[in-house]
Amino acid sequence: MPVLRSQLEPVDETVNDLVLAADDHYWEAYELAVQGRPFAAIYLAGFTVEMLLKTAGFIVDGAGRGDPIGGKLGPAKIYGGLRFPAIRRESYHSLRFWAAFLEHKRVDHGRPLGPALLAELRTRTARASETWWIEMRYRPAAPWAAMARVEVLTLLEDVDWFLKNHIQLWS
Repeated sequence: MPVLRSQLEPVDETVNDLVLAADDHYWEAYELAVQGRPFAAIYLAGFTVEMLLKTAGFIVDGAGRGDPIGGKLGPAKIYGGLRFPAIRRESYHSLRFWAAFLEHKRVDHGRPLGPALLAELRTRTARASETWWIEMRYRPAAPWAAMARVEVLTLLEDVDWFLKNHIQLWS
């Protein structure tokens, strides 16, 4: 009998896998929010933003949609340490890190984001980072449910922006 982990673990995640997973997680987050589970919705929504930022940065840096991402994390860590050392990686899950990675890689490749898109990217990343971080996985939802009900709506709006602008972020 196949076990999900044994089927998935040996397969390297690709850029395209993350793009598809981001879309899946957005809709799952939306469903959870509608079902009155805002904390869980926030958790999945944050992963969506993370995956969209990572993939945009990797594509700008020359990755193809079928390229595995595992080998790109170490070089991103080194790059970030040199270019924007004050931004923590948060075990490769920091939204601020991946937004800075994208922004700096675009500049390096002579394709900086336009002022309006860059301002929107920074604003939405900062706001999403104030709501989601990877360590929230260890927090119980109940004490934060009331606050999460308010913040999930803004985060889902921001995720929608990242989904709609993903191509513009890397093209």
